[in-house]
Amino acid sequence: MVNAQQLKLIDQIQHFFKSNYTAPPRDQLADDVKSLLEHPLLKQFIFANNQITVIDHSSGGYRYISQSILDVMGYPASEFLNRGLSFALEKTHPEDLTILSPVFEKVTVFIQGLSLEERPYFRFNYSLRYKHPEGYRLLYQQNIPLAFNEIGLPYLIIALVSDITPYAKNDGVHYNVSVNLPGKPVRQLLSSRSSVHNNPLSEREIEIVQQIANGLDSNDIAEKLFISEGTVRKHRQNILEKTEAKNSVHLVRLAVANGWV
Repeated sequence: MVNAQQLKLIDQIQHFFKSNYTAPPRDQLADDVKSLLEHPLLKQFIFANNQITVIDHSSGGYRYISQSILDVMGYPASEFLNRGLSFALEKTHPEDLTILSPVFEKVTVFIQGLSLEERPYFRFNYSLRYKHPEGYRLLYQQNIPLAFNEIGLPYLIIALVSDITPYAKNDGVHYNVSVNLPGKPVRQLLSSRSSVHNNPLSEREIEIVQQIANGLDSNDIAEKLFISEGTVRKHRQNILEKTEAKNSVHLVRLAVANGWV
């Protein structure tokens, strides 16, 4: 049951986004986005273990929701489409909602401080506890800007959500704000890692895991970080040994779930 204080906070969050992340008068992206996300190859690759949505902050709703949301979040897509973002916020752990509320405002300030060329490469990722019908689960949400309004704020966001409960040793919110420009090292703007003291990775290893999470192979990582491919491979081997991860996919899930990156 959602209490009055939580409802007030949800209303404040919704009002903040609707008043700042307004949509332009003419927006024809919805059909194109849905067509792209429904591509058979993309669905097979992404939707096997995750769910994807297109969030419209200007209206407080969704433009698109994959049917896999039922497996990941425990409710059919129709619930989210009919009730909008407020439904998802109501299912978020009250403590995590309180933590994230001011973070949303900080993120907006960071976006406004970037050049227009940098803004499409802005990334805001976070974990939170979500009330699934079978109990709280830890979810990880990656947010990718899709379309910007006239003042340069991303009113449409592609959100990729994964259930990382089996890999998590710590509950609660971990968030990371960064800019990932092509050909340049990731620039961290803001982060919170509640388990940072337990992080087994060095700063360089964290950078490499972040690039693995972004889908880069060893050669791409070497070019991005200006080191040799052999050095990257050595780091990757050391990381797998330190974390006891079985492979790169397992490594990324462990790293995200435990706030290492």
